[in-house]
Amino acid sequence: MKLQNAIEIAICDDDKEMLEQLKRMVQTLMSEKNVPCQIHCFLSGMDLLAGADIFDLVFLDIEMPEVDGIETGLALRRKNPKCKIIMASGMVERMKEGYKLQALRFITKPYEMPELEEAVTEYCNRLIGMEEVEVYKDRQMYSFKQRDIAYLASVDSYIEISVNGILYRKKTSLRIMEQELDERCFFRIHNQYIVNLYYVNDYKKGIVFLKEKELPVSRKNQTAFEKAYREFDLYYR
Repeated sequence: MKLQNAIEIAICDDDKEMLEQLKRMVQTLMSEKNVPCQIHCFLSGMDLLAGADIFDLVFLDIEMPEVDGIETGLALRRKNPKCKIIMASGMVERMKEGYKLQALRFITKPYEMPELEEAVTEYCNRLIGMEEVEVYKDRQMYSFKQRDIAYLASVDSYIEISVNGILYRKKTSLRIMEQELDERCFFRIHNQYIVNLYYVNDYKKGIVFLKEKELPVSRKNQTAFEKAYREFDLYYR
């Protein structure tokens, strides 16, 4: 059963004993920080990638047969760009390869609690947009974390909310939603649009480029948006 506001964590290591050890250590740390989580364990990169879309944080071993951690991480980054990756290896010389994945941190094997705690603390300090939002589609209610929302658009007496390329509805206004959303990752770029900075791939000349859409930034909001975008990249990306 899914826990409300739980962090979805994946651990991938072909060594079952190391996998179970890391799971216990991560559970302990998350419990100490009062961060609810669900931990999914995988013995291969291919198994991990089959469910990649749901994960918020992945601990990924570099040395694995068939598809190694670097290959797996690159594929994971394409499937789920907002997911944070912590690389693990017993070979320190391979850790520099993790820069290709924009890994959040690197930890060494065998695992030691102080080093793991530093990595988990850095991740928890970046946790934003974790509150849930109720939305509707075809009269069915769905619940998503705020960070899963790419953008919100005002349409007559309701708003459209884009999650994974699918449009949902909510009978409210952008003004009200703006007050509820996490201001660290959401920005009101226009009277009609609020954008999630997680999903901004590029910004040029007053246009925000998302994966599935291009949105205008009003002239009066451009300077403030550019500042917010830079700060988001610096502290939360």
